[in-house]
Amino acid sequence: MRFRPARNNFMVIRYADVLLMYAEAVNEMSGPTTEAYNAINQVRTRARNGVATANPQNLGGLTQDQFRDAVLKERSWELCFEGHRRWDLLRTGKYLSTLQAAGIPVQQKNLLYPIPQNERDVNSALTQNLGY
Repeated sequence: MRFRPARNNFMVIRYADVLLMYAEAVNEMSGPTTEAYNAINQVRTRARNGVATANPQNLGGLTQDQFRDAVLKERSWELCFEGHRRWDLLRTGKYLSTLQAAGIPVQQKNLLYPIPQNERDVNSALTQNLGY
């Protein structure tokens, strides 16, 4: 029997990622509502042996910006080593400041990847991203 390679790339996404995306989206739409706290609580309850810590009473009723930062921090804990952190930091505009605060030398050019030379050879309209 011959091995046939799969013709599709299968996307793997965890339910915790969906819940954290949902909490973030609800927060962006209408602030940190009970619905957003419930979504993050589901993740925290599973991860912390049944003890949720993300309710308005013990977090002091977060502002929208504070809740956004709390979700970002929760994503870094829950999804560590899964390749999400860089994209989360880029998406939220915190990539440069977070890495520089950690002592990692990054520059503005690191927000984009260089365009491969073979792509630029094929399409002369493409120009290289600044800094490369």
